This record gives sequence, structure tokens and C-alpha cells, in this order.
Amino acid sequence: MSKELGDIWLWSPLALYVVGTMKISFTLLGIVGVLRRYGLLFCLQVNSMVFSYLIFLLGFGAISFLKLSGKGGPLGIPCLFSLVGMYGSGVTNTFLMMLRSCLVILGRLFVLLFWIGLRLQSVNCRNVPRTQVMLRWEPPRSGWVKLNVDGTCMNASGKIGACGVIRDCFREWCGGSAMNLGKGRILDAEIWGLLFGLRLAVAKGFTKILIEMDSQIAVNLFQQRDSLCFHPLAALLSNCEKMLMQFESWNIQHIFKEKNGLADCLAKWGHNLDLDIQFFVSTPIWASFVLADDLLGVT
Repeated sequence: MSKELGDIWLWSPLALYVVGTMKISFTLLGIVGVLRRYGLLFCLQVNSMVFSYLIFLLGFGAISFLKLSGKGGPLGIPCLFSLVGMYGSGVTNTFLMMLRSCLVILGRLFVLLFWIGLRLQSVNCRNVPRTQVMLRWEPPRSGWVKLNVDGTCMNASGKIGACGVIRDCFREWCGGSAMNLGKGRILDAEIWGLLFGLRLAVAKGFTKILIEMDSQIAVNLFQQRDSLCFHPLAALLSNCEKMLMQFESWNIQHIFKEKNGLADCLAKWGHNLDLDIQFFVSTPIWASFVLADDLLGVT
């Protein structure tokens, strides 16, 4: 149960009335028990269910009249008084039946209050304004190129593939690669894709590069590379860092998968290769429709 829903039913006036009613009802039951124990109340020969309802209504009326706020002392004190007063008075079974009836009433009230709270919560959720966000590939700044990296893993066989796609500020294809890396983990594929993408960018002589990856774990791993000397991918991360030292400016950031469609397409195609890497000077025909979507701003 959420904190907001808890606040709805714990601090509502009805909840405070119910808690106060339980206190007064248990106290009244104790008083009746003491009176019957010492023979001061012989005329009370009514059905236990009816009696429990009367006790409960008396308690609810008293709590309403006194306008108590739930601070009338702990519930255990009147409950203990009630048990002491009724036990051994010859009406133990009657007391248990009356107590059960009171608990049934309280249970129904709490269920009703809980349902009202759920309805209020659902109404509040429907009233929350929603903001529509357009997720699409965006070109880099003027003078920069963008490297989109992605890695894939086939769950059935455990084979991994990766790719890197480089485009400029005019959305033009500058180079790309796809590879089959054999078996491994998806994180391995992401870092291998980053390394080969950086090598391609260095070979083409670019000086300013923006790197985008849809793996938050890979981005965090690279940003914390200095403190991961004993990580299994520490050597790969070190090679990536050496490649980045050859650029004047660089930046790496995480993006949503919807903004990485072309790289995802190439990475999946890499599973068709043998254990090898293939470079693309121009856009592959089978990926042209994804590139066209990026040009048109379609997600």
C-alpha cells in the first residue's frame, strides 16, 4: 500500500471515528461484564448479536458526541479492561460472540474505507497530466560526428553481436561496422562495439565525437573505468580510453532504445556473419529503411 493511500485511510475522520468507537465499545463491554459479575445487571437477556450492535452504536454515538480525534489513549487499555470484566462472569461465550460481531462490523467498515481509498487513488492517477516525449535520433552539433553503439545477445545460443554507426551533423552516413563476437554477455558486446566504433572514427580522422549507447550499465561502467582495475572488461575499457585520447573533444551519454534504431538493426544483422567484422562505407540496402526513418524523424 502506498504512503498516499495509507494517509487517506489512516488519517481520515471515519478512521478516527472507528478507532475511537473500538475504544469506547470495549470499555462498555467491560462495564457490562463487571455489573453482571456482581449481580447488578440481571435484566440483560438479549441476543448477543443485537447486544453487540447496541454496544457498537453507543460507542459510535459517544465518539461522535465527544468529537474525539483518536488521542484518547491506547486501544489495549479498554480492551484489557473488557476482557477482565467479562471473563469469569458466566457470560464468557456471550462475550466472545459479541466481540466477534463487533469485529465483523469493524472489518466491513475498514473494507469499505479501503475500497474508497483505492477509488480516490485511481481518480488522482487519472487526473495526473501526461507529457508526450518524442524519442528519435538527433544529429550532433556542427563539426561533430555521432557514434551510435549497440550490442545484441541471442538468448537461445548465447551468441553476441555488436555494431557502431557514425553520422555527421547533416545526418549523412560516415561509416559503420557490424560484427559477430561468438558467445558471451551482452555487456561484452556493448564494450566491443564501442572499441571498434572508436577505431573506425580514428581511422577516418574525426576530431570531435559524441557517443550514444542504449545500455546504461555500459555507460556507467565506462565512466567509472578508473576504479575498475580488476573488472573482467578493464583491458577493453583501457583500450577505449586510449582511443578517446586521440580526439580533441568527446562525450558519452545514454539514450533510449527508440533513438538507437539503426545501430540495433546492424547489431542484429551481425549474427549472420562468421566470427568476423564487416565495415560499411555506405548505408547497407537492408538498413536503408531505418536510416530513412531517422532522416524523417520517425520513431
